[in-house]
Amino acid sequence: LAPHLARRLNPRSDAVRWLPWSAGWGAAVVAVADVPARLALAPVETPAGAWTALLGVPAGVALLRRTR
Repeated sequence: LAPHLARRLNPRSDAVRWLPWSAGWGAAVVAVADVPARLALAPVETPAGAWTALLGVPAGVALLRRTR
């Protein structure tokens, strides 16, 4: 999801310029997914990967539908 978000924000640049933005978007997606992973079931932490998938799959599908 992160490389697609980076490319979407700056479509005219090449892949070398997307790489730092892709890393930043990846960190932001994981950070946003980590908050509900820690707070959803308060005494027990749920896996952040599950929350990343719950947030990332709909966003990825939305990006794919917009580009086609």
